[in-house]
Amino acid sequence: MNIDLKADNPVMTVDSVTEIALVTDSVSPIGMISKFLGHGNDCFIMDIPTQTVWKFDNDGQLIGKLSRIGNGPGEYGRLYDIDLDSDGNLYLLDMQKKKILRYSADSMEFIAETKLPGNAVAFCGADSTTFYLNNPGGKKGITAKLGIFKSGEKDINPLVESAIKDEYRAFGANSTHIWRSGNDLLYYDRFTPDIYELTQDSIISYATINGGEFPSAEDVQALIDASKNHDYAPFMEESKMVKDLLYAYKTADGIALGLSTVPQTHVYKSFEDGKTYTIRTDGNAHFNGAVKGAIGVWNDRLVTFKPSENDGNPSLVLYKVDKQ
Repeated sequence: MNIDLKADNPVMTVDSVTEIALVTDSVSPIGMISKFLGHGNDCFIMDIPTQTVWKFDNDGQLIGKLSRIGNGPGEYGRLYDIDLDSDGNLYLLDMQKKKILRYSADSMEFIAETKLPGNAVAFCGADSTTFYLNNPGGKKGITAKLGIFKSGEKDINPLVESAIKDEYRAFGANSTHIWRSGNDLLYYDRFTPDIYELTQDSIISYATINGGEFPSAEDVQALIDASKNHDYAPFMEESKMVKDLLYAYKTADGIALGLSTVPQTHVYKSFEDGKTYTIRTDGNAHFNGAVKGAIGVWNDRLVTFKPSENDGNPSLVLYKVDKQ
């Protein structure tokens, strides 16, 4: 499947479906929606600032939360990522202690943990014993873009090797390159046109991005050096170059991509007619104020959120895109 990034692509507009105000007690508001996962009629929100996982129903009512910093069973040192699988398991990545904790998505009770032989900055659970790891590495540091780890094994098996040493440091690189849309997992090979689909035990080509400006090996090395030296000014002139994807989420109707250009670009590949569209998000009054772009999928609708206007909880906005 080809996804074209052409200036003359037709435009699709945002059509908001519903807005859901999230409700917690006034003493403990959500710090930040760091990650969103839809799960049937419920959803989970990872909140990095408060090191909490919140669970809400489809009316926005709080029905559970995990906030267990410590050293005991089911407790974590540093929450860094979460995921769900089709069997009803909720997973938490503890970056500090290099382990993945497994809970029941229904009761949020602790079940078991899996020790990792190295680091990872993001992950997805294929099943209760198999995990895809983004930017994984062991004693030699981060050596792969994507790896797979199975419980009981000693090493992380690299699936997509890093072409350049320390590529993960490159300025403009987003830490998350695996996105879940229900049971579908998409992986983006950073700084290339390649998007892959992940299954329980394989990685297959899914889509190719055409028409973008992707950095050369020399450009990537310069980005790495700039990041190490905290000197980003030389790259402001190249701000429209496609350096990374912000997200890749699919529904039954199509796939939405966010590109880390300046300004950010959002495109949509329609499964109905096979065309690629530019998403225009500023033409719908209900959508105004929402963060542009998708943070997940819930009940086959793309999800974004609106920050609170009075320092309370944000609201979720479920939407689709429609042809003009």
